[in-house]
Amino acid sequence: MKPAFILGTAGHVDHGKTTLIKALTGIDTDRLPEEKARGLSIDLGFAHMMLPSGRMVGIVDVPGHERFLKNMLAGVGGYDLAMLVIDAVEGIKPQTREHLEILQMLAMRAGLVALTKVDVLEPEYVPVMQEDISKYLQGSFLSNAPVVPVSSITGAGLDVLRQTIDQLLDGITPRSVDAPFYLPVDRVFIKQGFGTVVTGSLWSGRLAKGDKVDVLPQGVETRVRTLQVFGETRDTAVAGERVAVNLAGIEADALHRGNVVAFPGALKSTTALDVQVEVLPDAPRPLKNRAWVRFYVGTQEVLGKVVLLEADEVRPGGSGLAQILLDEPTVARRQDRFVLRNATAEFTVGGGTVLDTDPPKHRRKDERVVEILMYKGEGEHVNLLLAQFMQSPLKVFSAAELTHALKLERSEIDLLLAALTEQKEIAAVERGWLLGTTWRLLVDKLLTLLASLQQAGPHRVGWKRDELTKMFLDHPNKLVEAILLGLAQRGDVVEKDGRYSLKGHEARLTTEPQQAMLARMLAEIRKTEFAPPSIDEVKLALNPDPRLFRLVQEHMQETGMIQYISKDIYFLSATLEQVRTKLSDFVSQHGSVTPAQVRDLLGTTRKYVIPLLEYLDQSGFTRRQGDTRVIAHA
Repeated sequence: MKPAFILGTAGHVDHGKTTLIKALTGIDTDRLPEEKARGLSIDLGFAHMMLPSGRMVGIVDVPGHERFLKNMLAGVGGYDLAMLVIDAVEGIKPQTREHLEILQMLAMRAGLVALTKVDVLEPEYVPVMQEDISKYLQGSFLSNAPVVPVSSITGAGLDVLRQTIDQLLDGITPRSVDAPFYLPVDRVFIKQGFGTVVTGSLWSGRLAKGDKVDVLPQGVETRVRTLQVFGETRDTAVAGERVAVNLAGIEADALHRGNVVAFPGALKSTTALDVQVEVLPDAPRPLKNRAWVRFYVGTQEVLGKVVLLEADEVRPGGSGLAQILLDEPTVARRQDRFVLRNATAEFTVGGGTVLDTDPPKHRRKDERVVEILMYKGEGEHVNLLLAQFMQSPLKVFSAAELTHALKLERSEIDLLLAALTEQKEIAAVERGWLLGTTWRLLVDKLLTLLASLQQAGPHRVGWKRDELTKMFLDHPNKLVEAILLGLAQRGDVVEKDGRYSLKGHEARLTTEPQQAMLARMLAEIRKTEFAPPSIDEVKLALNPDPRLFRLVQEHMQETGMIQYISKDIYFLSATLEQVRTKLSDFVSQHGSVTPAQVRDLLGTTRKYVIPLLEYLDQSGFTRRQGDTRVIAHA
């Protein structure tokens, strides 16, 4: 099956677009009674034809009158090949110029010129008109495009025109049928016996009967009941085809031209877009900051305000970065092309490219914002990914989040992440990736902080995560935690019992008074080894300097010299080892031990025995069996 394409017309009113399409296809695209009565195209018309290669091509015919330019703009976005229709007698006219400018702003991929009504022109003048038109088109996307003389009345040149269209389509890269499905709606109607039907050019992806879809910006979920392509019922439609979709359970008056049909969750509406804006060289005046414009993307028209991010105006022929604030929700995709007209729709201002469909509010003339949007404007996927990190420099992104945000395949995201990590543009951290400059900044701050803490408190084993995060008031706790875990993974930081320190750090008491206080505290505790005094009792007995006592106590706890077995009861670690040895020996001889036997074995009291046994149970050393204990690992 050959790839599908859409051919579309453009050109001045009365230059013979609709007549030419009828001559080529046998289909009259003027479907409205008013159009037939006036002999003037008012709205979009649709047809199709078989080309010499056997390829079926869909056709969109647009009105040429300036009063109906809004309708023309609703049709041109889906073109794969543009056919500029020019009257051989009249030549280049105002709407010829404006339609060409619009096609240029939409970055049309390829095209040709149909030079119509050659039957009323002296034959020797036809080559002259062809040459004049070719000269006029130099510098546009139609530079060196074929200019095919035709007559819709006599049929002269129609076969050549069909062959030319066929040859040009062979050189166009087909739209992706594997990309997410995207259908801008250009017509809504009710078909008796079926219900609501929407039509449009399928910009990307594929759609099948029975698929669940969203209608945006309303956010209504519905289902595809039936599909038609070129008037034939199909089970599937693919990118590049004109399609009519019968939607289930939705009223036609709830829909309109400008809606978008997409798979559920694939797209969302927005009232703000970051864009690269281009002003036409012959625009009548500069585009000024906060100017109101009419914004056209897909089949939509929305009023909006342009906030220029780099300057106070963009002069004719110039370009700049901007954020467009829209009056009502719209739907666009990154890298979509758009057209701008002035607020009263008197002239075309320019157009441009959508860079971000869900942007934050920006400060004007912010160098960082400009840098980010320039990356997005380059369009390469690696730059789009990097721009996502730069836009949220304090966020840890997961691969799944990036896949959803950039609408790329997960396999491509994984490759791009690996490449950017190797280049140190980003850094792998716990649960995702972080902008490389943020990683390096926080790494330096954390390492410097730990070094200063260790210098001020060498008696400590390390600092808990929440202690360290509190010292980074300007950064999210989860971000600091991710950096800590990353440093621990690469070995610069050591984590022990939930405390972090620099590699090589050992807790120690560095002064003689500290060491003497430790010796006195140990001697006091050992007086009643299996019934140790509380910390308050030790303090009362020694009457020490409070700050010195607290420092040594902290050192003993962090180094594991003492172990708390309950809120208020602790043992020396060496004493606990003695307890384990005594219990192991006893149980090996008697099979089990009761709390009373433990009390007698250690020469202590029930106050200590019950918490001690519960601690040993929880640590996995003993296991309770009724009223007795056995050694768990025996």
